[in-house]
Amino acid sequence: MGLIFTDIPELEGSKSEIVLSNLGELENKFAFMIEKRLFHLSELADAIVCDGEDFDIIKSILLSIQSDGIADCDDIIDENRREADLVYSGMSLSERLIVYSHLSKKISADCKNAIYTGRSVIESSVVQDFADTIAYVKNSYNDEAYLKLSSAIKSPRAVYYDSAEDACRAVYDHECEYCILAVEASGVKLSSFYGQIIKYGFLKIAEHQIKTRDGYTSYSLLCNGNIKRDKISRGKFAEIIIDVKDVSSLSDIMTAFKFCLIDVKRIDTINGSICLTLKIDKADLETFVTYCAIECPHIHWLGIYKQI
Repeated sequence: MGLIFTDIPELEGSKSEIVLSNLGELENKFAFMIEKRLFHLSELADAIVCDGEDFDIIKSILLSIQSDGIADCDDIIDENRREADLVYSGMSLSERLIVYSHLSKKISADCKNAIYTGRSVIESSVVQDFADTIAYVKNSYNDEAYLKLSSAIKSPRAVYYDSAEDACRAVYDHECEYCILAVEASGVKLSSFYGQIIKYGFLKIAEHQIKTRDGYTSYSLLCNGNIKRDKISRGKFAEIIIDVKDVSSLSDIMTAFKFCLIDVKRIDTINGSICLTLKIDKADLETFVTYCAIECPHIHWLGIYKQI
């Protein structure tokens, strides 16, 4: 039923009755047009996935991200930009997001995983002797963080290092599978440690907050992308990094957040970039991931994690 009422007794026989009746008919036609447009958007989503090489935009982007040659991703996106623009130029962002919601159902789980990890997550490349090992610098606070964060791992084993840099390097070189870093102190992101996370391409999979004399410190359990897929947590929070030079796309990203039911928990600046902490427990994350692959490949995912 429409919002326009045409059965008001006082208007019977008047010009207003005719006007309201016409408006009611137009509203019904408008609702039909919206339904028809949504149907055609769904058809377009099917065509983009299935209809030949020129319009197979998403597949080529995802395959480039999933392959070893991550650097080729930008080239492949550029090669397909003309076709992508032809497809999307006449559509609003809301309409494109509807298309992405259909596309997200057609993309394999491996490809989706490859997008937010930034690399291909393979079944296992960790030497068994180092599986479930957690590197960190031993002190009282780090020990407390280890006791909490290690609960996310099936059979954790601590390995001590002299510096945070050494612990990170151990994970990067596959001497350990995970590491623990302090990432925030009393509401302030620790840019030096975030710099290491970005430098080594680590993913945050769990976070724990410890009370200190001056407030609190948040610690993260981190891994690289080359671990067993089932070990990467699907938590309630996510973090992404956007370079300042790409800030012009931020308004569209915020619109995509709303469409995908993603809540922005906080916004920080780290080393000249914008860091967004997202609450995703009720989100349509797959649609947002698809949107990122096509329109915002510059977004760097720091991981999807849970708080312990």
